[in-house]
Amino acid sequence: MTHAVGLGFDWLYHYLSPAQRQAVVAGVSRMGFDEALAQYAKNAFWANCTFNWGVVVNGGLTVGGLAFADEPAVRDKVNSVLLKAAAGIQCPFSSFAPHGAWHEGSMYWQYVAEYAVATTEALRGVYDGDDHGLSDAPGFNETALFRLHMNGPRYVITYFSLYSVYVQCTSFALTLTFYALTHERAQPGLLRLWRLQRQAGELGRGVLYGLLRAAHLR
Repeated sequence: MTHAVGLGFDWLYHYLSPAQRQAVVAGVSRMGFDEALAQYAKNAFWANCTFNWGVVVNGGLTVGGLAFADEPAVRDKVNSVLLKAAAGIQCPFSSFAPHGAWHEGSMYWQYVAEYAVATTEALRGVYDGDDHGLSDAPGFNETALFRLHMNGPRYVITYFSLYSVYVQCTSFALTLTFYALTHERAQPGLLRLWRLQRQAGELGRGVLYGLLRAAHLR
């Protein structure tokens, strides 16, 4: 929720009255940052873990915290959260090694990839292109190829996760689009996939995945 509130606060900042801004800051301070710091103090399981929670919670707190970093009422609190989140997210990012596969399977890969991209892009946007080394983590710049190769010709994932039906194509396409457009080391096949998707629309994507699996490094 801190992630969502941070996005809304950033996007709507100039439309909010001073009183509304104050109310949002007070709310996220109490229900977001205070709770986060309390959990970090207890060494919550997600604070330093190798699986999806580590990216989602630390990443969500990073994105949300950055949106409030210039607010005097919570500046010190936000800085503390950002420091702890930056330390904690290193551990799950190590799970992309060595070649980008995700050990929890395709569905959780998608969940993790969306938060990982949101986190790296938020950091890059605030710190002039510096995401504090996250995109240099071994395997991270190859990880979208894992999702590509796990997709079958009928647009159904290989069953190594809890998700057994059809791919959520909109969020998958969104992840690939962000990845292809924002990372200078994006794989050539992903760039081609994004361009072909724009040309082909929703229909026929299963065929495109099959072609790209064989040709993504050409």
